[in-house]
Amino acid sequence: MPAPVRDVVTRIVGWTRRWNVILPLLAAELIVWLGFGALLPIMPIYFMANGVNLATLGVVVAAWPAARLVGEPIFGWVADRTRRVPLMVAGNVCAGIFLFLPLVFVGAAPFVILRALAGLATSIYDPAARGYITDATPADRRGEAFGMYGAAQMGGLLLGPAIGGIGSALFGGVAFIFVFGAVSSFLAAAAIAIRVREQPRAVDGVRSASLDLTEFAHEPDHRALLRTCPTVCRGARRRTRDRGAQRGGFESGSRALPRSVGPSRGSRCQDTSGDHQSAARRNVLAGG
Repeated sequence: MPAPVRDVVTRIVGWTRRWNVILPLLAAELIVWLGFGALLPIMPIYFMANGVNLATLGVVVAAWPAARLVGEPIFGWVADRTRRVPLMVAGNVCAGIFLFLPLVFVGAAPFVILRALAGLATSIYDPAARGYITDATPADRRGEAFGMYGAAQMGGLLLGPAIGGIGSALFGGVAFIFVFGAVSSFLAAAAIAIRVREQPRAVDGVRSASLDLTEFAHEPDHRALLRTCPTVCRGARRRTRDRGAQRGGFESGSRALPRSVGPSRGSRCQDTSGDHQSAARRNVLAGG
């Protein structure tokens, strides 16, 4: 094997070994977003063909993110207090069911309800998946891990619309996208149940605390500074008193200074001014 090819293979093998814990989850995420991406170009056409006008179509489409807006904080709280893998499996199974049911229940109201339920199902899955990545990834690699997680989502979003459009044209019309989306969610649930294993929590058994002001190595130790404040303040007050005493002595000395040197300096000034005035008179008389 040529050296460049061997080097590439070695890098791929090393990368796979490094991320083997989260690779099944990344594959499942790609599958989920393939199904979601397949819905995007065709789903509005299906809804409008079944009695949804443009105004209502906005409500139907908004039901999914609205449900996630409410559900993600709740199920994120649940994911921190229970096992993550069962939540991911349950979320994908429920999402698959609710993705298929628009073929059965038709109308504006059923579409809104089913899209909202699909959003709730994905809000069960997604916080648990992100928490799992945090648990399974070293602290200095989490940014890279979440970057790959987002890349898996964008890969599904990139390929999904093409699959949805081509599949709808070749197989069964618009119904294809709902079947494909449901099957994608079921496959992702199966992949997670079979290959993803629960990981120890990143901070296992420790309750989260308030922000530690000293957690950044490049920042000053604020708590140490706060502890030294009383000593610093006492020293500042002492120095202030000393300076006040010095200032008082200087002021008293400066007040006494005119008494000792003032008259002589004043008389010299007077004499000098008198000499100048006499010289000026003589000049005037000489000129006159």
